[in-house]
Amino acid sequence: MGRQDELGELARILNQSADHLQAQLTEITRDRARTEAVLGSMDDGVLAVDHQGRVLLANDVLRSSLGLQDPIGRHYMEAIRQREVAVLLEDVLRTGKRRAAEVEVHHLRRLYSLIGAPFPGDEGGSHGAVVTFHDATERRSVERVRRDFVANASHELRTPLTSIRGFVEALEDGALADPELARRFLGKIRTHAERMTTLVGDLLELSRIESGERPPQWEPVAPGEVVEDVAASLADLAARRGIGLRHQGRGAPAVVTDPERLRLVLHNLIENAIKYTPEAGQVLVWSEAGPEGSALVVVEDDGPGIAAEHLGRIFERFYRVDKARSRELGGTGLGLAIVKHSSEGMGAKVGVESTLGKGSRFTLTLPRDGRDPAVA
Repeated sequence: MGRQDELGELARILNQSADHLQAQLTEITRDRARTEAVLGSMDDGVLAVDHQGRVLLANDVLRSSLGLQDPIGRHYMEAIRQREVAVLLEDVLRTGKRRAAEVEVHHLRRLYSLIGAPFPGDEGGSHGAVVTFHDATERRSVERVRRDFVANASHELRTPLTSIRGFVEALEDGALADPELARRFLGKIRTHAERMTTLVGDLLELSRIESGERPPQWEPVAPGEVVEDVAASLADLAARRGIGLRHQGRGAPAVVTDPERLRLVLHNLIENAIKYTPEAGQVLVWSEAGPEGSALVVVEDDGPGIAAEHLGRIFERFYRVDKARSRELGGTGLGLAIVKHSSEGMGAKVGVESTLGKGSRFTLTLPRDGRDPAVA
């Protein structure tokens, strides 16, 4: 039983104060844990500084992405040596207003979208500033790809349209009176119209592949049989161009993949090899066993080859090694982009090896089961 005198009352007050203090400490600890959990789960970096510019907080994402070492307590200009970040923080600290900026960190090759805002300081004290760092590198890359795609597609369509309009005007200006010349112009118009039809078809096919409009249809497939069928369908093209087309089965195992996408990929690869191989050249296609139950399909030619500086970009949309020759052969610049995206859609990988003047070799690696990303 507690004492009822003044000492007992004092003890009760002290106990109540201790309980209240413990509750406050518990709540502060809980709030800190919640704050750290929120900051730790964010994809964006967060930096907070006091009114003097000393770093109060830098979450793990920011430390990792910018490679910050022990930033807490240091001035932001020492912790982050980036002029644009300093300018934004100085502006927020000076004006107390929200600011936004984009900063390219050149040594990291990353672009960040920054938003800075003030936060209240201690009672009666000056405000600090908090900045979020959103990695906008991929967004900028997608925007650039989209912009380039629209520009390239417009250019590819404008070229034949301009030619068609020119031939039509020539016919209207009197070429119709010369039957031989009229037939030649009409032939040119047909060629350009067919080129536009092919281009639009390739654009639609690429759009369907990328949008996932047609999901893969998984079936057990014997790659050697598909190689044989596709090679047979292109035999006439090879014969017309004087190209020797040979195909071999070297014991490739059956795999689970999308047979239609596989046919599309092989058709593009073999047709490309035939088109770019000079007369009397050879195109060899074979399938064989790969590692871990996979199957390899190889398309090899003895054509002009591809220079090393082009190899990393040949699967990009509209990228051509030889633009004049590609258009002369009816190429749209989308064939290898379709190959890449179709391959990825069925869990496969496509690669290329080439030496200028010594031909090229494209290798398609089909996993044992394309549905399983662990074996893709």
